[in-house]
Amino acid sequence: MPNNFANPIKELTASIKEIANKNYSQRVHFMNHNEFGDLAKSFNTMAEKLQEYNNSNLYKLSFEKKRLETLINNMHDPIVGLDNQGLILFANDEALKIIGLKTEEVIGKLTATLALTNDLMKSLIVSDFQNESRKALPMKIFADGKESYFEKEIVNITIKPTGEDQTIDIGNVIILRNITVILGLDDANPVTSILPIECNKRIILLIFRLSRIDLILRDIC
Repeated sequence: MPNNFANPIKELTASIKEIANKNYSQRVHFMNHNEFGDLAKSFNTMAEKLQEYNNSNLYKLSFEKKRLETLINNMHDPIVGLDNQGLILFANDEALKIIGLKTEEVIGKLTATLALTNDLMKSLIVSDFQNESRKALPMKIFADGKESYFEKEIVNITIKPTGEDQTIDIGNVIILRNITVILGLDDANPVTSILPIECNKRIILLIFRLSRIDLILRDIC
């Protein structure tokens, strides 16, 4: 094949692969005023529109991510989200505080790995996913210089893929609700104190979206 045909085709093929890999800044530059020149112009217009769309959605996803981060970090209940392989997708500030680890030491790590050196993480995951009630006995945790009691609840997260009839399991959210006041063991707060409002399913689903947004952002960037 003559070079005046082979080279443009080769360049266009390489550029299409770049677009497929989400490199929307890719452009082709054919100087000829022929079919290849028209093709290059159409390709560049398409790439420019894809880049604009990508940047717009990236901003929206970033904004939503920050909003949900603020939401979970303002909750008084420690919350940890796991995917269906036990990978930690998110943990709010309260959870990190009682676990005794930093964000970078927890997010993206397998619970089974952390449980080898962290007793609390081991207590969070041991055998509870086989518990039909999805609840465990109160946990005694020492944090912030005092002893507190927590009731653990595991919320299973499922989705129904488009066009499918059955739901699939995509992970779990672990909620630790402080029940020290209920047990009358908190001297600073009498038993009559008002307890934090229980997290509802809608909030749990919003929280889990945070992990999905994080995965999308990592894939785009």
